[in-house]
Amino acid sequence: MFSDKMKYLKLILCFLTALLFLSSFIVFGDMSSDFSSDTYEKRFTLIAPLQWVPVGQGILDADAVFHTNTKLIGSDTLDPDQQAEEINAAVLSGVDGIITSGTSTSENLCEAIQNASDHGIPVVLIDSDLPNSSRNVYIGSNNYQMGVLSAQSMIQETKKDLFVGIIISDLENPNQKQRILGFLDEISQYDTIQVVEILECHSNQLEILEKVPKLLTEFSQINALYLAEAFTSVVVGDIIKDRYSSLDLTIVATDDTDTIRQHILDGTYLSSTAQSPYDEGYLSVQTLYQMTGNQPVDEYIYTDIFSITQENLNHFPQLSYEEQLWHFY
Repeated sequence: MFSDKMKYLKLILCFLTALLFLSSFIVFGDMSSDFSSDTYEKRFTLIAPLQWVPVGQGILDADAVFHTNTKLIGSDTLDPDQQAEEINAAVLSGVDGIITSGTSTSENLCEAIQNASDHGIPVVLIDSDLPNSSRNVYIGSNNYQMGVLSAQSMIQETKKDLFVGIIISDLENPNQKQRILGFLDEISQYDTIQVVEILECHSNQLEILEKVPKLLTEFSQINALYLAEAFTSVVVGDIIKDRYSSLDLTIVATDDTDTIRQHILDGTYLSSTAQSPYDEGYLSVQTLYQMTGNQPVDEYIYTDIFSITQENLNHFPQLSYEEQLWHFY
């Protein structure tokens, strides 16, 4: 009897042991599967302003498609020397590709791009190009055509003679130089429009708050403004509404944000010439993925530009963005 009980207990123990082994296999099998899903085919790094959330969203969506992992590194503004340091740090970390913007022709920035090239790391520039650097691809708007479209919007929607003030962040910024060139070339066909002054404000709110009123006071004939970059376009509208609402100003802005859209809706801005930052982010990852897989890519990949007005605002719905992890430098 006792012997039978022992045999019975042994059978139960064997069954429990087998069950435990089987459950362990299932658990660890799942853990193994999870681990492999966290391995990525390629690692990329984006170095950009923290405000570039639409670019970040495009990158996250592309990462999910191409099974890549892109680290988002940002700062309040792109200082070219800091930008160069981050590029060199990315090279040292052994990334497979770098995404950034050619916001300056500084020697340090160009040398950092060259350093990446020397280590066989492809560099994609978005938004602003440095064609004389060692970058591999430019993805973004045709900034010359953005200037042309801005001028056309201003000219077509007004019948008065226009005396224009242009406000930018930096005359040395390659994309803004191209926008101004396109704007000037387009208005040169008309005797009824001329540029009075070009004002640099370095994407600095205090500078804008100080300099824009001075511009409108010193050049009282100005009745139109071309805001050639996004930060200025966000800030200037409130200045106009607070202090110059009685002036009949024709204002064309740049880019697409909630604040800029509000300035268009309430009539402060005539229009805004917008680009496609989400596409820039998505296509930059896709292009690096193709390059690291030895697939051919175009050197220039232009994204869409369009003019937003009160009439067509609803045709360009704004995207929603998921939470993004940015590393500050």
